[in-house]
Amino acid sequence: MSKKQKVSTKGESIFGNPIEGMLDSKQLEGFNLKSTVNEPAIQVESIKEKKKPVYRIRGRLLKSGKGLNPVTELYEWPTHLLESDLKRILKNLKKSLCVGGTLKGKNIELQGDQMKRASKYLSKEHYKLVQSGG
Repeated sequence: MSKKQKVSTKGESIFGNPIEGMLDSKQLEGFNLKSTVNEPAIQVESIKEKKKPVYRIRGRLLKSGKGLNPVTELYEWPTHLLESDLKRILKNLKKSLCVGGTLKGKNIELQGDQMKRASKYLSKEHYKLVQSGG
């Protein structure tokens, strides 16, 4: 039976030559070797988000015909919005502003003078509220 050879993994090859000395500096001159100790292994590029278009809608304050109580009306919504989208917007507006409101056709009516508050909320949703009327 043959004896088992002890294999060292501490910088030596099987033949007893040091691994570090296998390549001379003259042989390494042709290679472009850069130190990557301080550089991250994977560079993540920032993903640019697409900017959503800002749609202009109009709003006005109505007083006549409503029992002299002011009503904020939001109208001229983009044509691609469906009725279900407007219902969702109305529901979120009513929750965030803590007011009542309704949907009549493609117009949203909110109880009270809510122009400034509605403008702030709609700007977060990529809509620009333009006040019309006096």
